[in-house]
Amino acid sequence: MVWRENQVKKLLKKASELPDILKGYAEAMALLNAVTCSCFRQSLIPTSRKDIESFGRAYTQIGLDITPKIHMILSHVGDLCVKNRRGHDYFSEQACELSHHEFTHIFSSVKREEGHSEYLNGVICLFAYLKFQCFQYASSTQLTLR
Repeated sequence: MVWRENQVKKLLKKASELPDILKGYAEAMALLNAVTCSCFRQSLIPTSRKDIESFGRAYTQIGLDITPKIHMILSHVGDLCVKNRRGHDYFSEQACELSHHEFTHIFSSVKREEGHSEYLNGVICLFAYLKFQCFQYASSTQLTLR
């Protein structure tokens, strides 16, 4: 069974309605929901590190194995977000797909056959666009490009 994102969100919101025997799971699910709300977005919420730690404690208390995805959340998502001062969605596949779409649009407008009189201008335009994107990213993440 494959879970879709909105199915998981619905389940996480209903965690408090589980029977007493499942309360540990409900608590872990509610805390995972807090992690998704504070970390998996464009901007970073100040409680993100605390939310991850709380979820980690609740998750380990119910005795489930640490899967690769849980390990990523507990050990790496918080570091990535805090280091870059951004939510995890900033680095998501959707962000890359948007950049790819923009690049494809620019490329299609300047693409020329090799040997065409405008070929060099197209290459220069494409590199100028890429350089602009790199500097824009660097300024937003406080990197230094040389």
